[in-house]
Amino acid sequence: MRAPHLSIDDEDFYLDMVPAIEKSFGIRFEQSDLETVRTYGELCDVVNSKLPQSNASDCTSQQAFHKLRAALQAHTAASIIRPTSSIGSLLPSQWAKRRQAAKATEAALGMKLNILGMHSYLENGCICLLISSIFGLLIALIFQILSGSSIGYWACLACFLAAIIGMNAGSRWGSTIKYATIAELVATMSFRFYRQSRRNPEQVNNQEIAGQMHELFCNDFDIEPAELTPEAILS
Repeated sequence: MRAPHLSIDDEDFYLDMVPAIEKSFGIRFEQSDLETVRTYGELCDVVNSKLPQSNASDCTSQQAFHKLRAALQAHTAASIIRPTSSIGSLLPSQWAKRRQAAKATEAALGMKLNILGMHSYLENGCICLLISSIFGLLIALIFQILSGSSIGYWACLACFLAAIIGMNAGSRWGSTIKYATIAELVATMSFRFYRQSRRNPEQVNNQEIAGQMHELFCNDFDIEPAELTPEAILS
């Protein structure tokens, strides 16, 4: 059976994946650490070699829940904060107060979780506008080179800037909750901020590392779970 190719190019790997892994597991790669890494299994081995050697059997997700509940207590009663609780029911309904509560919760945790953001249809609209304007700019530039006319260029540029401004405004002032339940937010905490989610970051649960790497790759890098075998070739 042939090993799957994950088709990850060097730019995505070093600019996106490596920083995300370092942030989650609280480690720092040297260039030499990754020079000979070709497969997903080899990458997991390097991550394990960088982690503290002190092993603990406690559950990181459970510890993440307790940390999140403590951070949310400033805005709602601890007795109603359960894994199945809707985050919408725990944060204020008023826009400014909801933004303030979400920001304070992330600050207390020391984690940028993007609890709030722009509505999905607005986000998708901005992405479509951005992609369309980029193609429009390329076509307008080619047309300008061939004919000397700048027709359509400024309109495409305006659309491009509008998309960028819209996405930035949505990330800064959007009030749509991006997670349905506390359990969903806890899961994100656990794979994006694994070490920070633990009570003692100098201890790790070795049995959890493979699962957290798996979640990080599948959720943040859109890789199919079936492809993440130890033999899977990264590039």
